[in-house]
Amino acid sequence: VGRNVTAALRRQFDELYCPARMHFVTFGPSPCDEQLTAARKVLDHAPVGRSACTSKTQRRSFKAPSAWPSLGKWVDVRGTTPHASLWVMFVLPDLNREYHSKPLNYISWVLGYEGKDTFFQVIRDRLRLAYSVEVSPDISSAETILYISFGLTEAGHQRPDMILHLLFTYLSILRHGGINERLHRSLERGAQQSWDWQERSRPTDTASKFAERMTRIPLPDILAGDDLIFTPNFTMVDDLLKRLIPSVINVAMVEPEGTKGGTFNGGVPWANAKTLPYYGVQHALRSLDEVIPGARLQWESWLHSNTSSKAKEEFLLYMEPLRGMGGLAPQQREADIPKSPGEVHHIPDQVSLEDAFVDSDSSATSTDDILFGPPPKRLAAAETSMSAAAELWYRKGWVSNSPKSVPTVSLIVELRRIVPKLEPETTAHDSVRVALYDRLLSEEIGPDLAELVAAGGHFSLDAGASSLSISVGGIEPVVSLIEQKVLSELGSHGKLPQASVRFDRIMQFYREELSSYTDMPVSYAIRDRNLLLSRGSYSQVEILTALQGMTMETVSPSLQQVLLSRPLQLTSLAMGNLRQEKAEGIVTTIANGLRNLSESRVLGNVASGNVERLQVVNPASPVEVRAQNPRKGDDNDAVVVSIVSGPATIESRVLLGILSDILGQVAFSTLRTSKGLGYVANGGLVQLSDVQLISCVVQGTRAKADDLEAAVEYVYAVAMPAALEALT
Repeated sequence: VGRNVTAALRRQFDELYCPARMHFVTFGPSPCDEQLTAARKVLDHAPVGRSACTSKTQRRSFKAPSAWPSLGKWVDVRGTTPHASLWVMFVLPDLNREYHSKPLNYISWVLGYEGKDTFFQVIRDRLRLAYSVEVSPDISSAETILYISFGLTEAGHQRPDMILHLLFTYLSILRHGGINERLHRSLERGAQQSWDWQERSRPTDTASKFAERMTRIPLPDILAGDDLIFTPNFTMVDDLLKRLIPSVINVAMVEPEGTKGGTFNGGVPWANAKTLPYYGVQHALRSLDEVIPGARLQWESWLHSNTSSKAKEEFLLYMEPLRGMGGLAPQQREADIPKSPGEVHHIPDQVSLEDAFVDSDSSATSTDDILFGPPPKRLAAAETSMSAAAELWYRKGWVSNSPKSVPTVSLIVELRRIVPKLEPETTAHDSVRVALYDRLLSEEIGPDLAELVAAGGHFSLDAGASSLSISVGGIEPVVSLIEQKVLSELGSHGKLPQASVRFDRIMQFYREELSSYTDMPVSYAIRDRNLLLSRGSYSQVEILTALQGMTMETVSPSLQQVLLSRPLQLTSLAMGNLRQEKAEGIVTTIANGLRNLSESRVLGNVASGNVERLQVVNPASPVEVRAQNPRKGDDNDAVVVSIVSGPATIESRVLLGILSDILGQVAFSTLRTSKGLGYVANGGLVQLSDVQLISCVVQGTRAKADDLEAAVEYVYAVAMPAALEALT
């Protein structure tokens, strides 16, 4: 460019780097006075810097977002993922100074909450236009950008205008409904609870976090400035909501990788697309008014009318022609209109810590007991409700005094299949149909549990061909409510009553995911390594083949046929801030609820067979797998070389953990820095089930896979021993 780069960098450094612009943070066990004295010994001798750096600079002023010439645009982009997506960007004012009230917290919540009858559920389950909705604000000193992204179904990909119509219908509902102060207050309480019991960060992370906050938050508020809502400002929230208008948006349609036809969704030929410099992204820019004529004026009229009725009525008129298309089922008109979420209930005001810590044992001598506390003890199964073969394990409290874990409960109940010793692996067909059942059931009960998750709990249900497990956790009062809700939902939704509205969308998602190869080549090499070592796992092609011909009739009874009709071993573990009798009651209730899903209601005796678990193969000799790079047109070669160590122990975790850190540095410096073999080069510890492996990977275009493997062998045989020998 005709400029001296070194001189330009020096000038930039001199203008920006000096003590006057520095925010210095120390963090450690020493008293603050001692830390300050030590810091002064360093800073007192720091150069003052040039006047251009030490002089106070005025804050830059920016144009109001509505005056920006680059808004109201539509950009089509050729993507690199198997799924189409739609991005809506609202430009808002700089909100750095509004950290006391955090008005975007409320707006992000009402747009992204995944409970019943919400914007998310309507667009996913009723209109079937998107499978995901994500809301992400980005606040900078220039402006605030509010992104709303939609992962599109085929129907949404064909009619993105319907998503935008629904979005502005919902914004009209929010605007005319006013700010829900009870909801806002509950979000304040939730933020306070999260801050009170947050995980403690490492000292270096803490110092870095505070130094960054000092650039934008006054010193008295840096501890909680990014976390708490100090002073709610309903007027500010309402003002921001009224700024979500069509004149301050841009929209991006990202086409899926492998899209055929030579044109973007709107008909613009790829040949007419521009290529973004340095990034190589093909895109075509148009006016939003050109893509959806008249829509912006109509959306403005919805937002500025006296009520939301106009928006609702006109949106439903848009929907009428689609009611027989794309699998949309006839529904009541109002069911297609989302509702604003209400107050979050059940957030505990106080949390008892009476059972938060394990009882101390000064006589403990084993490493396990000293590090992790006493092991859980096995409880007697309730005679009237559970088989004597059931295993109930419990331990009161935690060893850690981390605020995030101290008040919480972790509870897992699992039913695992008992199989004869020589039984063959579960087929890919059965594994896939149970996996589909798991996804459908999770989506059935998720919206009903969303409020309790927001109140401080967490829940997961994992149904597989060999096991069914429920994990419940969080703050104890909420855990009890989740337990009751889970049983109710399993009873009413176990037969998948609403699966028909979701099945086609989920099948489409998996077919797109499995038909494309959008990850880096080395990731497929790692998957093949895991496939080789893990019993009961299947390749991408095998899973895609198993999907063919799958129907609701084959998926709906799959859990019963593949798992629950077999003898089962029940195992549970309850740990944390929970009394024993309470733990027994919750586990027994969940276990009975799970057992009631089974027609046989059998809890088998473990002695009658083997409890089926993930099995990892221990190769008797070196094994090599060669496969083509699945990405068409990708010139990279990749290799993964792994050494199976064996089942993990306390000692092996410590030793291999240390070796992993060293290997990571040696692998990168040897393969990437010294040999320049590829931009992906690393090594470290890997764990499959309870089996540990040491692994090294490299990917690049500079050498073929055989040469890359030789380089990894050099790391193992020469570079790593040399690094260990050089340790002091």
